Amino acid sequence: MNANKLSLFKSLGPGLLFASAAIGVSHLVQSKRAMAKSTELLLNQKSKSYYVIWISILSLGTIVILTFFNTSMITFVKIATILSFLTAPFYAISNFILISGKHTLKKHHPSKPLKTISFLGIIFLIGFSIWYLITLLLVV
Repeated sequence: MNANKLSLFKSLGPGLLFASAAIGVSHLVQSKRAMAKSTELLLNQKSKSYYVIWISILSLGTIVILTFFNTSMITFVKIATILSFLTAPFYAISNFILISGKHTLKKHHPSKPLKTISFLGIIFLIGFSIWYLITLLLVV
């Protein structure tokens, strides 16, 4: 590596590390809070234990992933891809229920054409997840 590139990495390094840490930390903090609030809204019950439950689930999941799959980055990426494809329909359905429900002002509810597009998108996500699982099982 030439001196100019090394100098560039040295000057950008601390800033990139700080930015990565800031983004990562905010995501780690907010995802549990968002999932706890979503659970409250979906179950129509308020409980402080939802936050603790989501902290536990995410922490255990992270520990399992890092403990068992830290030797192979390919396995780690495969797991992340599988989880992304399989959780996307759940998040889409949850989001649709929340944005169309009583907790959102009527003026902010999606219009009929947007609901149609949402339904088609959810069907696509479910279909794609099923297709992905089938191809995954056939390849293995």
